[in-house]
Amino acid sequence: MTANASHVVGITNTPANVVPSTFGPATDVLNRSDGSFANNVAIGAAALGILATDGLSFFTARVDGLIASFNANGTVRWNCDQFGSVNAGPALGTFNVSGTQRLGAILLGGGASSPFDRRLFILRDDLAVSAVATPPGTCTSSNAAFASQLTTVNFDQGAAAIGSDDNVYAGALQALVQAHFDGFSWTVQPPTALAIRVVGQPALMPAATGGQIAVVAGLDGRVDAVAYPGGRLGGFPVQASASSSFAATPPTIAEDGTITVGGEDGSLAAIHAGGTVVRSPIGSNATTSPTHGTGAIVYVGTSTGIAALRLQDGAILWTFTTRAPVKTPPALGCDGVLYFGDDSGAVTALQTDSTGLADSPWPRAGHDVHGTGNAHHLLRALDGSCVE
Repeated sequence: MTANASHVVGITNTPANVVPSTFGPATDVLNRSDGSFANNVAIGAAALGILATDGLSFFTARVDGLIASFNANGTVRWNCDQFGSVNAGPALGTFNVSGTQRLGAILLGGGASSPFDRRLFILRDDLAVSAVATPPGTCTSSNAAFASQLTTVNFDQGAAAIGSDDNVYAGALQALVQAHFDGFSWTVQPPTALAIRVVGQPALMPAATGGQIAVVAGLDGRVDAVAYPGGRLGGFPVQASASSSFAATPPTIAEDGTITVGGEDGSLAAIHAGGTVVRSPIGSNATTSPTHGTGAIVYVGTSTGIAALRLQDGAILWTFTTRAPVKTPPALGCDGVLYFGDDSGAVTALQTDSTGLADSPWPRAGHDVHGTGNAHHLLRALDGSCVE
């Protein structure tokens, strides 16, 4: 496919387009059919890694703390300010507001130095559109978002995810937060203390008790799992990488419930029930979360390209070498094509033996190819067919 001059840090698919976000002030929109250039979007500053879409519009955080939304035709819908030190992009969900479903982007104020840090935000798309409609039209967290009053937790390198129980789960510095937005205000439960510095989104799956299990990974290579309600799962936390010197990627979950993370030690770690860890070498350092495809095949971005492994025994099925490290969690479409970008600015499409994402609770970083970070986003239709 075509290349962009800036590092590719996020990627998402729609039926018509592949959209990579970049560490630069603009990004390209590509035609999915042939990889050709469709449009360029000037969002104004470098994007952070998570790019999400509702299928029509795209949402990303910027390194300057603003949140941007744009369309595939190249139009910037809005840029919104005053969200503190944002370290990750949004999770997307719909919320009932006076009987009407409203699209909202969940964000975390990840720093500790401004009044907007250490807070959960929901940025409502309808309010953002209204805020910029009347010149001078400035969109801010005060006129387009609702913030929690949580000030005791530093969200640091964590990100938010939305569970099938309609609660929001967010990793933080030595903590995991469960919260709920009712359309008008936040209810935040007391944080669960952790011993790790969480990186990225939690991976979520239903618990046998009917609640939710949140799985998080840390910069020291440990993985923890907490049930809501119920507390920490037996056997956790576990050291997923070879030692605390090697970070782990945010986790994903296979169809059989196996938790997987990539490691800076050059391994894919599979964590089974009870916290048993099996590490498989992948040839070079893992730089993305694993993506699970049908056929129990796992695709991992590395410092040298892509590695495809068999989940059952960790055997490497094939590798693909890129010009630079891959930083975008591979996005696997229902056409079996794996899309990813690398630090050279190239976007690559590879035909695989999978026929879409695995039908698992959390098969990819961001949950799905739209990157919603929302467990409600369907992966299969009622007839079992793949849904993007």
